[in-house]
Amino acid sequence: MVVPTSWKVTDMPHPAEHTKKHIVNVIIWLALSFYLILGLHTQLKLIAIKPLPQYFLQDFRYFSRALTNTLEGKDPYAYRKIGKAFLYPPPALLIIEPFARIPSLLTRISIYTVVNIVFMPLLSR
Repeated sequence: MVVPTSWKVTDMPHPAEHTKKHIVNVIIWLALSFYLILGLHTQLKLIAIKPLPQYFLQDFRYFSRALTNTLEGKDPYAYRKIGKAFLYPPPALLIIEPFARIPSLLTRISIYTVVNIVFMPLLSR
């Protein structure tokens, strides 16, 4: 049997390399899942201190305020109160804009949460 010159033994990945990469991806995914679970646990504890929906997705509201200011031609950094100020670069508003256009708060929260969960596995690639 003649092996074509385009086939080289060195071009084939070693099975151990594939297994190692898979293990690393699983570990990263488990760590991110654990982080998500801890975040949910913390959020549930905070609900007792700051009830929903007033404080749910509080960061989203900071982004929404900055987006509204930007769309009105105002400074997105105009609100400077520590802890509530918008501190991110302007392109970050492009990520939030589609969610801000959803009129219902419950629908907005649901879609925003689902999108975050769906994209979480992509972080391990």
